[in-house]
Amino acid sequence: MPRRKQLTFHIQDLRCAGHIIEELSKLPQLANFDMNSIELTIKENRPAPKIIKKDIDMLIDRLQRGFSANKHTVTQLNGCYLITNVHLAKWMKTTNYHSWLTST
Repeated sequence: MPRRKQLTFHIQDLRCAGHIIEELSKLPQLANFDMNSIELTIKENRPAPKIIKKDIDMLIDRLQRGFSANKHTVTQLNGCYLITNVHLAKWMKTTNYHSWLTST
């Protein structure tokens, strides 16, 4: 995924610079910092990934096929299969399955 675009502004170019500098000057952790060198950085919004039902069905099918074909090679502990991230990535034929799981 490409990097998000970002814009940087010098705080002195803004009309509200005086108020921002005044507020930041009150903070004790910023006592040794130059308030005239403040920059404001804004990053472009990253669109939310579109997850299509067809894609999810395909991944579930791959996972089921991969498990059924390779379950004899997977380590078991107390009758439970120990499946790692590597197993999931191989079976689902993807490298970023974790982003699929966390974004849903």
